Amino acid sequence: MVIIGLTGGMGSGKSFVSAMLSLRGIPVYDSDSNAKRIMSTDADVISKLTSIVGSDLYSGGCLDKAVMAKYIFGSKTHSGEISSVVHPKVRQDFKDWVSNVKGAGICAIESAILFESGFDSEVDVTVAVYAPEELRIKRCMMRDGTDRDRVLARIRSQADQETICSMCSFVIINDGSVNLSGQLDKLIDRCNDIEKNKSRKC
Repeated sequence: MVIIGLTGGMGSGKSFVSAMLSLRGIPVYDSDSNAKRIMSTDADVISKLTSIVGSDLYSGGCLDKAVMAKYIFGSKTHSGEISSVVHPKVRQDFKDWVSNVKGAGICAIESAILFESGFDSEVDVTVAVYAPEELRIKRCMMRDGTDRDRVLARIRSQADQETICSMCSFVIINDGSVNLSGQLDKLIDRCNDIEKNKSRKC
């Protein structure tokens, strides 16, 4: 199996590209939604996060996203503390997921923090979804119903988009003008070549 690691900044269109891959029969693991599921259901994770953040995190019987966000953005070290609890669980969950979709030939993981979390070591090809900053801002404002300054602050808190692109082996331009289908065809061709090389080595 060839595994695609799909990443990019907020508003770049990672989820849209993931949906297009799914329509082509390629299973996609959404690391963000699965991380939220694990934080809400895994007793060990709940216990550890509560000890780190405080009892308010699950005061209503479920994960309070606002409390979590306030803690994470309260200090540069806080994100690492949460990641040290959540990422190992997500990594194992992803490996279990991959073992259940082995017949697919190609699968993908969507992660905004593919490199920061170390998930790039789990994939065969790293793919950045790129869009101009102004377009990303407009998309996020429409999607989240928030103002420009708040969106821009969140974008600035993430890794630089150009840096992400330089770290990836494949870049998909998602600006509304470059044909996405053709780019995905090239990506799948790349994956098929990787799969052939793997077969030869075996």
